[in-house]
Amino acid sequence: MGHTLPIQKIIRSPDANATTVTDAGCSLGRPWNDLAITVYLNTYMNESVLPEGFTSMGSIPDITFYAEFNSSGPGGSTSARVAQDHILTSEQASSFILEEVFDGIPAWIDFDYQA
Repeated sequence: MGHTLPIQKIIRSPDANATTVTDAGCSLGRPWNDLAITVYLNTYMNESVLPEGFTSMGSIPDITFYAEFNSSGPGGSTSARVAQDHILTSEQASSFILEEVFDGIPAWIDFDYQA
């Protein structure tokens, strides 16, 4: 499996250099190999996210799996995403929940951690 990112926020860091422009400058990911998988679930995305979402290191292989479910915010619009981005239904997204990805709840995840 690649990355499954449930209930996230993609925002500019509060301590980022104020002169650094990030609007539409950050991708959601790029494949490091042909079998790359990246899934964003219930993610707020600010204006930093590129309209096309994902980028490539040359070309995006057809077997790369990029997906989103319920993206929101200024960068969450999926209307200009790359063709390889799958916009999931609720039923499809349910196969990427923690219990499905790890075949149970991993003991090493600290659910009480607050950033």
